[in-house]
Amino acid sequence: MVAFARTRIRWKYTTDTGIEYSFNALTDYSSQSAVLGGSAAAAGLRPHPKGFKPRVALCWLAANHANRRRVVCYSNAATAYTTLGTAVNVDVGGTATEYIVYETEGERHASLGSL
Repeated sequence: MVAFARTRIRWKYTTDTGIEYSFNALTDYSSQSAVLGGSAAAAGLRPHPKGFKPRVALCWLAANHANRRRVVCYSNAATAYTTLGTAVNVDVGGTATEYIVYETEGERHASLGSL
């Protein structure tokens, strides 16, 4: 089993309209930038506003579809967001575990609905 790092990094999220926000992401998610998108956030990049819900990939464990996770996709061009069936390593009790994307959800704002 491979440990899943619990350390965090400031990571850039780009909205569907091109606005950039800074997210506090686990480093093992940021290391999957080819799949989840994003890049290191520049100093001073503002955090996402209160009530903002980012786009996510809904994933399940291939061997047991009852085990599900939501993973933020930092770009709308991220492979996990554009290609169902993409493998993503997620944190399961501190262990990196491969899950498969079965659906995606777009970003929204709690008070505005879909953006």
